[in-house]
Amino acid sequence: MRKSNTEPLGEVFKQYLKAIGAEKKMKEIQIRNNWEEIVGRTFNRYTENIYIKNKILYIKMSSPAAKQELMMIKTEITDKINLEAKETIINSIVLL
Repeated sequence: MRKSNTEPLGEVFKQYLKAIGAEKKMKEIQIRNNWEEIVGRTFNRYTENIYIKNKILYIKMSSPAAKQELMMIKTEITDKINLEAKETIINSIVLL
């Protein structure tokens, strides 16, 4: 009888992404896909672009009013994203 060394496919995929250095990019994609859940429908509607560079989340907003309101909750958004990612993905947010 052979001894089986099995792992769930999801776990193997995570290990592979980490090994090739793509894990952070996948987390960035996750942030984009979950943006409405993170900030709500109103802010999502005015968000034009989101990207991460050097642990800074850049957000381009189409509405000055929404941008101003988002400015006031930057720390909460940063904490929420890092908590969901289970690591420090972003250190700060820049609104464009």
